[in-house]
Amino acid sequence: MKKKKTCLVIVVLLSVTSILNGAAQDSWQNSTARVFVARHGQPEKNRTNAKYNDTDNDSRDPILSALGREQAKLLGEHLRSIGFKGEIYSSPYRRTLETADIVAEILNSQFWVMSDIQEYNTGRWPAEFNALTIGEIKKRYPHVAAEANLSFPWLISGPEKVNPDVISSVKRTLQATLLKQQNQSAIYICHGAVTDAFYETMKELATHIKPYIKSFNCALSVYQLDKHGNCEMRKIADYSFIPDEKVTSNGVFLKNVVKAKTVAGTVK
Repeated sequence: MKKKKTCLVIVVLLSVTSILNGAAQDSWQNSTARVFVARHGQPEKNRTNAKYNDTDNDSRDPILSALGREQAKLLGEHLRSIGFKGEIYSSPYRRTLETADIVAEILNSQFWVMSDIQEYNTGRWPAEFNALTIGEIKKRYPHVAAEANLSFPWLISGPEKVNPDVISSVKRTLQATLLKQQNQSAIYICHGAVTDAFYETMKELATHIKPYIKSFNCALSVYQLDKHGNCEMRKIADYSFIPDEKVTSNGVFLKNVVKAKTVAGTVK
């Protein structure tokens, strides 16, 4: 009887261990993916949206300026130069969609739309916000994946800053995308506060925390995950591939702010 009880205990312990190991393997934190995070390019400040022949380009959801499109091109060329071949994800805002479309064209790839990495609006104008449906997005941006979908309405109201809700959205995005990709690389093209939320999320797993750096337009952060639930912060808000005179933060040029120092790191 004693032997039977001992065997039963061993079986139970093995079952629990197996369940826990399975749960760990089903978490994005145990992925071996390399996570790239980029802010969108410089937005256009003019209210007329001549490129798409409409007048809905205002401060709430602008397209990219000529400089923003150039920044996006430089980002795409940099990703190509380091051999990036992962999935591309974008928030549903026009400035991120256009950035992702340019990057995808350079990489001869496609991109997906994720509402969880969108910018939170201030809550004063959601009724007036001219949000795009997935059908409209596919008409405007030729490199959106044919299978891409997006629930509508997707607009989220809330403070435009890092908070637990934004961090939860980032974790939800990582869970939904990294496991599907079987540990491949992925880039998330989003907004300033969301890039900060990615930093805070990865900091929880980091073996060595690199200092926070302001994210300029199209600046790139790189995080390497491993199967043990650790994160190596490879680069934080790197803009070394963009000429200094073309580095901006939504209209504010680098020369007009205190110059951030990029953290040394190598993407292999």
